[in-house]
Amino acid sequence: MKVVFFYTDDKLYSQHAKLLELSLKKLGIDYFSKSVSANEWQNIIAFKPQFILEMREKFRGDLVYIDADAFVHSDFRPNFENITEDIGVHYLKDEELISATIFMKDSEKTLNFMQKWVEKQKANPEIWDQKVMQETIEEFDISVKKLSPEYTFITDITKERYADEVGKPIIEHLQASRESRYKKKNQKFLRKIFGIKKKPNHRLLFRRNRVKELSKSVNMEFEIE
Repeated sequence: MKVVFFYTDDKLYSQHAKLLELSLKKLGIDYFSKSVSANEWQNIIAFKPQFILEMREKFRGDLVYIDADAFVHSDFRPNFENITEDIGVHYLKDEELISATIFMKDSEKTLNFMQKWVEKQKANPEIWDQKVMQETIEEFDISVKKLSPEYTFITDITKERYADEVGKPIIEHLQASRESRYKKKNQKFLRKIFGIKKKPNHRLLFRRNRVKELSKSVNMEFEIE
């Protein structure tokens, strides 16, 4: 079983990719990562499903796709090896598919599904890839294992949504996009002209503290710009 992920070559996501790599190495989990330019990622429609399809075509054996801004706390392989379904994903409160962690069987049906996802995403470039994935699942004859929230644990949101129903995170997603949104807001014309900087909200501060804590656990220095 191999983990696959991609990341853009900017400082933020490159650091996150390193953090994910260190967490995987600590657990002895095999992985393949790919660095892409920000321009390449933005200009290719359906980049994420296309990457996942390429990985399914490239490697034999079961695969697990994980978003690059994640941290793996414990070895999920013993549980994932028992999955008999074609794919495994988490549905937030059993309704909304979250594509941050995706288990994929090495099967023709899984490969065909990934091809359909790419086709549908290219036909609907304005729709979020995980929404398109959910629609493709509903239209395609494929078996799905609904993963528990511990495998797609969103740093602060999962606890809020599930309260005492959720256990300790196994794969934790650290929401790097919050940094990108914060940076974008501070780059607005008037803010730059007058030097007015928007303060980080509590979710961003929580994220930063969590990233520092996890980085320290694998002896990594993570720089927040």
